[in-house]
Amino acid sequence: MLNKNEHTKFWLDSAAEDIETSKVLFAGRRFGFCLFSLHLCIEKTIKALWIKESITNTPPYTHTIY
Repeated sequence: MLNKNEHTKFWLDSAAEDIETSKVLFAGRRFGFCLFSLHLCIEKTIKALWIKESITNTPPYTHTIY
């Protein structure tokens, strides 16, 4: 099992990959998928912050971000 720092790094690394993917999609004028990739990046960043600031290493299983 990953510790808190490793788990946070996992989500932030994955979010960084999504940003790179969105750049390629934007350059290819695939705007819908570009926005979806950015949406994934935001969700993963929020999960990393959740893990960093909470007691548990597991973010809630929901898409509600408020």
